[in-house]
Amino acid sequence: MATAGAHPYYPLGAQLSGGVFTPNTWDVLSLILSFLAALAVLLVVTLAVVTKVNPNLKLSDQLLALWFVMSK
Repeated sequence: MATAGAHPYYPLGAQLSGGVFTPNTWDVLSLILSFLAALAVLLVVTLAVVTKVNPNLKLSDQLLALWFVMSK
């Protein structure tokens, strides 16, 4: 980019909200691994809560709870 604040979006002269373009510095693998790690933490916490609330819940119902949390 030749000038400060330049961006790769069209039209090239358009002003972006915030006025400053900051390019992504993470590679794709890092982004995916970060997302999967956050998802794993969320699902483990959810499983712990579900098991604490109802320890007699069938595996299929536990999986349904995890699916609901993941897709919401």
